[in-house]
Amino acid sequence: MTITLGSLITTYCAIVFSLRWAEVTPWPSFRRPIPSQPLQGWVSAWSLILPAKRLVYSECFEKYQCARLEVPMDWNSTTDPDTVALAVIKMPARVPVTDPRYGGVILINPGGPRASSVDRLLEQGSRLQKILDSENDPFDRSTFSPLDRYYDILGFDGREVNNTTPRFDCIPDPFACQRWTLETNYNDLVGSSDLATKHAWSTAVTLSGT
Repeated sequence: MTITLGSLITTYCAIVFSLRWAEVTPWPSFRRPIPSQPLQGWVSAWSLILPAKRLVYSECFEKYQCARLEVPMDWNSTTDPDTVALAVIKMPARVPVTDPRYGGVILINPGGPRASSVDRLLEQGSRLQKILDSENDPFDRSTFSPLDRYYDILGFDGREVNNTTPRFDCIPDPFACQRWTLETNYNDLVGSSDLATKHAWSTAVTLSGT
């Protein structure tokens, strides 16, 4: 197996990021039950935002900005009129985009399948900002440095996930969903053995068949 310089740098950065994250707060479990329905208050909030073909943000959830991006249901079809409204959420940078310390946009993806970036940003946005931004208070002139960077943090729900419409539920029964989640929590890691890999494959095929 050939180890490249790029892979070593990537591994090093991942380890440093993980250690810095651990210094701030323990990361909650990735494996949690997928809600059969979004929270009711969130549904009404998203319903007030009209889908658009470009990102048009509205203030939402106190310190966030939300948008619904209209995209084709089928990118490969020129005749299918159906569309999807992707739920997009942004935690704005603590400095305006015209500030030289503005670092750009960081897109988060909690994985999945069917994990919600909207949920993750609403739950962990402040912690993420604390980790990613410079430590200095951007409004404190005594600690000002042109090398400081402050970022927008962006997340979105993928097709058929949570706040994106239309939604699709593979497991509409909450009891069955919880059972599925508990079972996957106690499976061995994929790749740890031939049996673990085969079991993960069979469960994925079963889920896709629903």
